[in-house]
Amino acid sequence: MDGPLSAEIVEDMDRTYTPSWIQLPPRGFGTRSQGKLSADQWRVLCTVCMVFTLARLWGEERHENHKFLRHFIKLVVVVTRATKRSISEEDIELISESMQAYIQGAVDLFGKGILTINHHLTLHLPELLRQFGPVNGWWAFPFERYNGIIQRYKNN
Repeated sequence: MDGPLSAEIVEDMDRTYTPSWIQLPPRGFGTRSQGKLSADQWRVLCTVCMVFTLARLWGEERHENHKFLRHFIKLVVVVTRATKRSISEEDIELISESMQAYIQGAVDLFGKGILTINHHLTLHLPELLRQFGPVNGWWAFPFERYNGIIQRYKNN
């Protein structure tokens, strides 16, 4: 994220009222002095803060970056639906369709070289959701929190 875009996101964060259960990322995100964002801070940044800002900046269809906004929103749909506390077959179908569209969009916008194994693995998410239910019951988020805590300790 470039400096001007980050500044726009921070300005929108300052102007936006969010529910008390949404913890916004620190205002200095993306800077060395701020440090790394947690997985949850990244989720909120991408699914809340950036949606407001990118829609405001690139929302007009004639804007040169509108295609990137449409592409990004497909990923937002996947993340917001996949992280719900309860999930339906309709949610799973939307996740599957949106992820396939997101991956195809990545290839169309950036070329096949952009794809990684993680893109392939996300195509298995619908199957995992059907087998194991909502991700909050089986994802690695609690372990990531401990990794963040452990990283702060000095070791040799």
